[in-house]
Amino acid sequence: MGSLLVVVNGSRRRRRPPPTDRIRARVGKRGAVVETRSVEALGAVVADYAGVDDVVVWGGDGTISETLAAFARLAAPLPRFTLLPAGTMNANARGLGFRGGPWPHLERFCDRLDDDTVPEALRTLIQGGGRAGFLFGIGLIPNYLAVYEQADRGGLVPAFRALGIAALSLFSGVEEDEFFRGFEARVAGDDAPFVAGRYTNLSAGGTEYLPLGFKHYPRAGEHPGRFHFVAHRLSPRRAAMELYPIRRGRGMQDCEQALFERVTIELEAPEVFTFDGELYPPVDRIELVGRPVRLTRP
Repeated sequence: MGSLLVVVNGSRRRRRPPPTDRIRARVGKRGAVVETRSVEALGAVVADYAGVDDVVVWGGDGTISETLAAFARLAAPLPRFTLLPAGTMNANARGLGFRGGPWPHLERFCDRLDDDTVPEALRTLIQGGGRAGFLFGIGLIPNYLAVYEQADRGGLVPAFRALGIAALSLFSGVEEDEFFRGFEARVAGDDAPFVAGRYTNLSAGGTEYLPLGFKHYPRAGEHPGRFHFVAHRLSPRRAAMELYPIRRGRGMQDCEQALFERVTIELEAPEVFTFDGELYPPVDRIELVGRPVRLTRP
């Protein structure tokens, strides 16, 4: 049994404090349990645990993304990650098959760790702009998140409210709105030359799922180290026609897409970008790099 670190999101923004003492009692002598209250504190914690074998993250998609980014910046091999569904959307944990709350999965992981029988999956961690995660986006996804974050507090109600506003825009008949606002960009994948165009969405998935069960990146698990990249110029009405194949697990049809290990995006004007549901300041250039990572399964 190797070394273990459990990262617990103890931010005061959380409506319910995590049961840190109970987690610490369950983990016991297997490893360390650290509760963090800020991104800065998380970075310092991770630096102290470079080279750890296993990392369990008790938190939402934002905590997971920040933890992944902190470990990816270290000059050390990536540990194996266990992503517990302890947030609101839990897109990454749900995409791996985790259902229900985090506690039963932590207990099962501890039992299997003792027996060295933890099931694994290989996926692609995407790094870019000093950040990292499994779902990256410029355009449509950040636009949705901006509407979601206008709510006074997080949770499923604001998420579905934002989804409802987006759904109305799909059938509005207009060419561009607050979600489908076009932008100019030059995009190059791996060793291919740059392609210039006007886009409404540039996104990448190292795992198959978006929040709410939409399988937007069905090829994400084919080749660990390569991510499923999608680019499109869809209007709201044309995008509405894509909902059925995405929901059926076939991904988008009316778009440009491929598996890449590296993608460079140059923007005519700075744009906000997102990793795993967290919004980051505008950039005019970003390079995405895929990196294989081991994740545990339930």
